[in-house]
Amino acid sequence: MKGVSGGERKRTSIGVELITDPELIFLDEPTTGMDSFTALSIMELLGGLAKEQARTVITTIHQPSSDIFEMMDLLVLLAKGKIIYFNQADKSVNYFGSIGFQCPELSNPCDFFMSMMSIESIENDQANETGNLLQDRARIEAIYLETIALFVTKYHESELCCDHTIKHELCWPLEADYGKGQYTGFCYQFNLLAKRNFANIVRLPQTSYVKLLTTVLTASFASILFWNTAQTKYGVQNVQGALFFITMNVSFNAIQNVILIFPDERPVFLREVNNNMYRCTPYFWAKVLSELPFSIITPTVFGLIVYYTVGLAPEALTLIRFIILLILTYNASSGYSLIISAAFSDKQLAVTLTPVLIIPFMLFAGFFVATSSIPIYMIEFEYLSIFKYAYTALLHNQFDFLCPEGSANNNATTYNCFGKHCNGNVTYPGAVATESNTTYYFYACCSYPTNQAGSCTPFSQIAGSWPNLYGAMVMLAAIYGGCYLLSWLILVRLSSTYD
Repeated sequence: MKGVSGGERKRTSIGVELITDPELIFLDEPTTGMDSFTALSIMELLGGLAKEQARTVITTIHQPSSDIFEMMDLLVLLAKGKIIYFNQADKSVNYFGSIGFQCPELSNPCDFFMSMMSIESIENDQANETGNLLQDRARIEAIYLETIALFVTKYHESELCCDHTIKHELCWPLEADYGKGQYTGFCYQFNLLAKRNFANIVRLPQTSYVKLLTTVLTASFASILFWNTAQTKYGVQNVQGALFFITMNVSFNAIQNVILIFPDERPVFLREVNNNMYRCTPYFWAKVLSELPFSIITPTVFGLIVYYTVGLAPEALTLIRFIILLILTYNASSGYSLIISAAFSDKQLAVTLTPVLIIPFMLFAGFFVATSSIPIYMIEFEYLSIFKYAYTALLHNQFDFLCPEGSANNNATTYNCFGKHCNGNVTYPGAVATESNTTYYFYACCSYPTNQAGSCTPFSQIAGSWPNLYGAMVMLAAIYGGCYLLSWLILVRLSSTYD
């Protein structure tokens, strides 16, 4: 985040860890990147937690000031992975003085200890004596190892040596589920997490602008390509292409918005859940709620732009069903991609596998291959394909109104093109205009007798009469709910096994 310094990030991360009021606090260099005053303030706060609230604070610290050193209760010094001192901090200076390593007066003990334990100090001493550091490298390594061995030996021989196998009288074993208790209910957690998610959206408006701009540009491209499709047999083909392009674009737009964002949130979610900040369930559904407005706005904007520019059926009810279908398709695709991004911890792997796991389902939509040609052993992929149900529903939504109940050729594959919304001047061979006061929405290819009009079958690629419009909508809603339920279960499982 711009405008936030390293010290502010560090303090924020410490504050986040203190939200759950832990009894044991591990900190890795909490004062790094801070000025001396801020570092002292942080350590005073941690010292207050230890002394006043009986919290155990364990921290590694890099070059603390003498004031911070005086606040420490216990000090552990490690060199080459071995303990050379572990006891009260205020006894450390006298201890090292007693074994021949006296800290100079008016010096920071921590700086002295760091110099004493580092090989660089020996290198500097040898360079000053011989002036040839490279030639004495092996000897320097030997001297350093001997020094560390001396520290270890002296420590184990001293009275200050602590036996780590001895348990303090105030210590007790922790249960397996220790620290897993929750102090707030589902609604409270859900409310706070939803507010946080909405606040993140407001703070980063650029992401929303890019989503809308991409949607408008893609819809404009589709409008130009399929502008006002002609009412001919080629027009039927163009409408089919337009509907499949709309299905594909809405799906991949949703997939991209999830697969590029959630993998970055995944480790933060797992860390916070395992730190007992909130449960998985309120987090998940708060995230779904916060993303719902854009999951409705994005496909709606796209649908309103392309609907009339492509020249789809001019009915209000048909337009409403069209928008609902795009929203269902968008959200079902989001749920599918959420499963992928939740299952894989590596963002690059999730992005790489997404086309492999999604594009094959496009082949079963009924646009590239007739559904009757799909081998029986691959039929399961057809019934799991979001593209199949979305494309089939859009075809029914566009063409079903051309064949009202009672029409001569009212079936799943042939249309007589004499329904409402037709243009009345029927001049094509085989066309018979009835109902003198009715205007006809007329596709030229449909005017031919059915035994000559193979092109007058917008559903020729889709075998059978199921699913119809509402059946396909129900299947999209079922996939939408099923994908989100499965992704929720994956996150629950991950949160319980995350290390």
